[in-house]
Amino acid sequence: CDYGVMPPTVLKSLLEKVYAALKPGGFFLLDAFTPAHYGDFQDRLVASYEKAGGFWRAEAYLCLQKDKIYPGGVYLEGYTVVTEEDCQNYNLWNQAFTQATLGEELADGGFGKVDFFANVKGDPWQESSETLCALAKKDS
Repeated sequence: CDYGVMPPTVLKSLLEKVYAALKPGGFFLLDAFTPAHYGDFQDRLVASYEKAGGFWRAEAYLCLQKDKIYPGGVYLEGYTVVTEEDCQNYNLWNQAFTQATLGEELADGGFGKVDFFANVKGDPWQESSETLCALAKKDS
């Protein structure tokens, strides 16, 4: 689901490069998160202290997490990690896609036929699916 972490200008450039690199009839497979993945996501600010270390550092740290929902299905998980010696910010941006929004991007990138699945295993698409897999074909 790395497709949704890139800004729109980068996605446009990526699709152009992938399309140009494919032979006629070639396929491009990608997946992204859907709005269902973010069903419980909400704007919030949470502080936690990891006395014995944890995900962000091996040593003790304070973590300030700010989650924010932006228009257009854009989500931010922002983390400020503070140790005795350092302070770092990590912003994890992601965009959720529907069949319509992802299909439109792929069509704008030149792809003709696009099949959608719930995941890269090829499970059937359902509205409740948290991921969306697209198999886009370059016209022959």
